[in-house]
Parts: sequence; structure tokens; C-alpha cells
Amino acid sequence: MEENLDKRTVLVLGSRLLLALLFAVLSCSALRAQDIRIKLLDGRNGHPLSDCLAIWTSSDQRRPLWVRTDKDGIAILHLGDERAVPPTEPNLSRCKDTPTFGSVAHAETIAAVPDWDVDCQAFDKSKARTKSYPVDEILKGGAAIENSCGKFRAEHKRGELILYARPPHWWESFRR
Repeated sequence: MEENLDKRTVLVLGSRLLLALLFAVLSCSALRAQDIRIKLLDGRNGHPLSDCLAIWTSSDQRRPLWVRTDKDGIAILHLGDERAVPPTEPNLSRCKDTPTFGSVAHAETIAAVPDWDVDCQAFDKSKARTKSYPVDEILKGGAAIENSCGKFRAEHKRGELILYARPPHWWESFRR
């Protein structure tokens, strides 16, 4: 009887250990590979904008990763992919063939600006660069840039970075 009890105890403890190990492995892989949704909205009215985004990461600040937002204004940045696609130059035909997702192996911060639309981010001339956002902060609670184009503010969600822009005025189009 004691032998059966010992075998049963060993089986129960072994199965619990196996489940705990499986949970730990799945948790680690979930922490390694995560997605950040980058949402591009019109800063005047909140409508989604479709445009190419130049994304700089802390791992490669020399060349941006170019991604395109879809009809809902969303682009996906996949973090933790060891097979990350190297940054590419945008297609000259206004993002036609640029993918709506990008991947990087590692990043501690990201910064993003639209290609064609006018960025509504408050620009600090003393720093002469776009504000970067910590990836940990975005994954935990989300983030949104300060909207200098209007009063509209969107509620950001966990894993989401909200950018505001506006279409260029006709005279701004001539300067490009």
C-alpha cells in the first residue's frame, strides 16, 4: 500500500513539475517576442491615416525601419525576432509595396515619424531629434505622443504607441 502511495505521490509531483516547467518555457518565449501596435491618427479629428513610418530603434539609430500603416492607421513592430529584416529604404511610389509590419531583434527605445504627413509631435529644437519612447513603458501601459495639431486625444492601450499627424497643406506639398 505504501509503495502505491509513493508511486502516486511521485506521479503527482512529477506532473506538477512538468506543468510548471512548461509554463515557464511558454512565459519566457512570450516575453521575448512581442508586438507593438503603432497607430497613426489625424491630430485634428482622430481619423486613421495611411502613410509610411520611419521607425528608429535603440539597436540601430543610423537607418530607420520603414513600415506602412493600413487603412485603420495601424502598423505592427515585432520585437524579439532573431530573424529580423534589416532596415530598407522606402519605395518611391508612396509606400505602395512597403509592408505593414516590421521586425527587430532587440530594442530598448523606439521613435517614429510619418513620411508624407506632417508630424504633430512637439519638436524640441535643443535636442534636434524625435522623442524616443521606452519599449517597456509601451508594452506595460502604452504611450502617445503629445498632439500639437489639435485637441484630440486617443486612449492608448497596452502595447500601443499612438502618433498624431495631419495631411500637409497645399503650400507645404510644394516644399517637399
